Amino acid sequence: LSAGQPIAGKVINPRGEAVAGASVLALYQVQGLGGIGKLVRKGLAFLNGEFLKGPFEGKTGPDGRFRIDTLPPGVYELDITAPSYADVRIPDVATGTGELVIQLGDGGTIRGTAVDEEKPVANVIVRLVANEDKFQLPIPVPGVNDALESVRHLLDEEDRSRLTDAAGVFVWEHLRPGAYELRLDAPGYLPYARDVAVGDGQTVDLGQIALDKGNLVRGRVVTGRKEPVAGAVVAAQPESGNQMQVIMSAVGYATGRTRAVTDARGEFALSGLARSAAMFRVVASHQRFGVGTAGGVRPDGEPVEIVLEEPWTLAGRVVRASDKQPVAGAEVYGGGAEARTDLDGLFVLAPVVPDANPLLFRSFAQQGVEGRRRRAEAVGRAESQAPPELPPQARGEPTVRLFARAEGLSPRERFLTEKDMEREIVLELRDEIRVEGIVRSPEGEPKAGVFVRLVPGQMPPIGGLEMLTLGVALSNAEGLFSFGQLRGPFELRVAASFPGYATVQSEPFWIGRDSPPPFIELQLGPGGAVTGIVTNARDRAPLPGVKLRLHAAQERGEAGRVGVFLSMFGIPEAGDVAYSDAEGRFGYHDVTPGEYMVTASAGAGITRSVKVEVPPNEVAEAAIELEVGGTISGVVVDAAGAPVSFASVRLLDAGNSSLVSLQRALGGSTARQSTDAAGVFEFAQVRHGTYSLVAEKQGYAPREVGNVHVDDDAVRVVLEAEGSIAGGVRRAGTGEIVTAFQVRIDRTEKGWNSPLKTPRAVDDPDGLFWYEGLAAGSYLVAVRADGAAPATVPVTVESGRQSVVEVLLEIACSVTGTVVLEDGETPVARARVALVAARSEGATSAAEAFGGYIEGRMNEIAASTNNEGAFTLNNLPPGELELEATHNVYRPSRAAVTVTAGERGTCTIVMREGFSLSGTLYDFEGVPEPERAILVEGPDNIQKVTRSGRDGGFSFSGLKAGKYRLWCPTPDLSRELPPQEIEIAEDRSGLLITLPPPADRTPPGELPGDTPAVPELPEDLKGRIDPAKMQPGNR
Repeated sequence: LSAGQPIAGKVINPRGEAVAGASVLALYQVQGLGGIGKLVRKGLAFLNGEFLKGPFEGKTGPDGRFRIDTLPPGVYELDITAPSYADVRIPDVATGTGELVIQLGDGGTIRGTAVDEEKPVANVIVRLVANEDKFQLPIPVPGVNDALESVRHLLDEEDRSRLTDAAGVFVWEHLRPGAYELRLDAPGYLPYARDVAVGDGQTVDLGQIALDKGNLVRGRVVTGRKEPVAGAVVAAQPESGNQMQVIMSAVGYATGRTRAVTDARGEFALSGLARSAAMFRVVASHQRFGVGTAGGVRPDGEPVEIVLEEPWTLAGRVVRASDKQPVAGAEVYGGGAEARTDLDGLFVLAPVVPDANPLLFRSFAQQGVEGRRRRAEAVGRAESQAPPELPPQARGEPTVRLFARAEGLSPRERFLTEKDMEREIVLELRDEIRVEGIVRSPEGEPKAGVFVRLVPGQMPPIGGLEMLTLGVALSNAEGLFSFGQLRGPFELRVAASFPGYATVQSEPFWIGRDSPPPFIELQLGPGGAVTGIVTNARDRAPLPGVKLRLHAAQERGEAGRVGVFLSMFGIPEAGDVAYSDAEGRFGYHDVTPGEYMVTASAGAGITRSVKVEVPPNEVAEAAIELEVGGTISGVVVDAAGAPVSFASVRLLDAGNSSLVSLQRALGGSTARQSTDAAGVFEFAQVRHGTYSLVAEKQGYAPREVGNVHVDDDAVRVVLEAEGSIAGGVRRAGTGEIVTAFQVRIDRTEKGWNSPLKTPRAVDDPDGLFWYEGLAAGSYLVAVRADGAAPATVPVTVESGRQSVVEVLLEIACSVTGTVVLEDGETPVARARVALVAARSEGATSAAEAFGGYIEGRMNEIAASTNNEGAFTLNNLPPGELELEATHNVYRPSRAAVTVTAGERGTCTIVMREGFSLSGTLYDFEGVPEPERAILVEGPDNIQKVTRSGRDGGFSFSGLKAGKYRLWCPTPDLSRELPPQEIEIAEDRSGLLITLPPPADRTPPGELPGDTPAVPELPEDLKGRIDPAKMQPGNR
């Protein structure tokens, strides 16, 4: 054990008085944590306990002071709570901080009343989520953030939720000042969501909140004899729509919001269905009478009748797989029925009700397969791949999950369809899968009392997962251990630990395949040790407090590649962590013999790794010299010049354009910290280079300051009060409110780095939307809705003010047509036809180029041609339109068509054979680089993507003549590969691309860039001195 470091301070109320008994919770923050890292962190903590550090908790004394001493070095988030006060959250507090003064406020109050046509609605679930806790990633796909929010809510215990009372009233008091999302959910109603801002001491009365019943489907559930069925469960899903719409509908189904139960007459009224769907698939099920479905049901139309199919009767037998002998007494269950086999292994299950979910979610499964086909086509592989085969439950067929188990045998499950009832059902149970073995001492004797763990065979290099355990056992007096009741197929390993010995692991092995698992023999052995010292590379002075990580050695650039992305997502890397002491020394003991890497890291971006070989019973020495960095400091103030305390400041690596693009987009950073009471911040030990600073705090618009260098003068960052955009959507001419639409905002200055590119799917009865946390400037508000032409409206946002905008949607038009070859007759199947839209040009990095490509694909209006070359584009703006067809083989081609509002135009697009471009991709050591994405940009904003094969080979086809730029991201983003400039006038092959080495590696035969050049020899010394011996480092 090592001594912890403290965080200490004092908690006071608005009147400056000490607050006794306040809870201070310190939660470890991974450097770079941001964006999706929050979700990954919560997921891992949910699966494996709090795999990070802590949480650590302290209480304030009578004088309001607190001190938490047991903290591992790092940066923490402090959450302070006390009765009758609003909680306070302070991010990025470093260990060693000892004079924090934290003032609690009285907080604000939010209240409201849920009503349905002026009548109060009781027992509505009301949730309140702070906007700063929500996931808002710049992914250009509508609904992604909503889906992530649903997952986060399942993993998070911090959400505030309560029920409305008999009068429909809800009240929250002592809320932390800031912006919140308020959500109301009740069966039979559409979910209601809106943003609410509350200040300290402020009461926000939302008044009556009208719940919307959305679309309504009525009907009746009957048996095959037309008898009404009471108590049947009825659910509905959109007949068609994008995957995100179906996902959100599935959330409503899972929570019971879009389910109903039939009454004594078999009738149901299912409300709360999405208004954006034109038709629904309705499924009914009953435990006794079976399932039934009806498709193409229009909301608010004639009542639909659903006829339940008769329940199934399943008969079969259970046998032992090894000798086909019957298994008596086996438990068999499925479809709500259960039975035991007789002496002959026979069973009969009745009544068996098939699962209704495959019927309900058939369109979603089919869309998923279609999506995979389109993705395959995008990288030019569709021609060589067979269509994916759907399992029966994904084909929309009624299925039953049949499960059988018996003592001493492994359980077995099968998914059965109606066709399976035509033949005998045989369930073969294999002998129970057991993993057995023995642990021996170094002398070969059985070793009792050894702690044995069953672990996954392959583990990602993520910190905290090394202790993920599937089973535990202790070896007995004979050294034997066993794990039973296992199911496969699964790859596993066995690890054994005993005090005074190194942990030993078996080789990975499989269970659940044809052959039984091997008998595991483990022999304990003496461990080795690693000791070393960390020193300043300039003066060899010892460096205390440096973080060290002992981890498995990885091949070539894999370590850097993994490290960059794990840190980007806020996930700790695997390895045993230690810190250098006052003399710069560190040590590890009982290390399993083998090859390791010791990685030292200090400050912001200063890392160095050395490889060590650890023999048994010996000590491996590791001497690490770190280049000491400089300092970046500054102050954060508001527009009036007053200091902004506890603002979060992120340090971005602006010297790497791809990396900084991802850091901006995903909320990552090279380092981050919080300003003190005077608004001051300081990053010590920063690697020399060019950086950007991003300062953020609730209530202010984020501010980025670029071109910051180490040891520059202090940086002054001015935060302005945030602005917001509120708007409504109506149909032009009629003024009708549009309740279902997609909206996105973007800076007028286009660029993929903007964090505003995530479209929102809005389903609001008043047709309203709201964006907050915006910096002053010019924006574009873009709205899309079914049956309407897309509309974009400019708006100017001022600091501290709300800008109001109204978006009017015109009636859309559509275009049908065909794509043919130049003979005018041969159709072109699977061509992509899209409305030509303006795209941002001049990407400066591979990340920006790929981001622009993905964004363009997600937001353009496009369709694929069928086998006859036909296509249809809907929701187009009226006027003169230009359409472009692209294909993997043929060169892009365009055609113009003029269409009036509400009409349908036609056009034919003619395609011609294109040119090809092929080559090979190598890493910096000359080894072919497989599975690397490559993008080519050409004339008229042509963009195509492919992926290198196992031999590093890649190819593009269907190119037109012109100049192209070819982008390929480097494996670890530590260096930027400039785009390859290529001119195409004919087929080209043999292009060779070599990726640069990571920042800490040098190509074979080259010297590091900062190595002094060999001096020119004087004439009188030539012939007497070997220049090779004058290379730096040779003595």
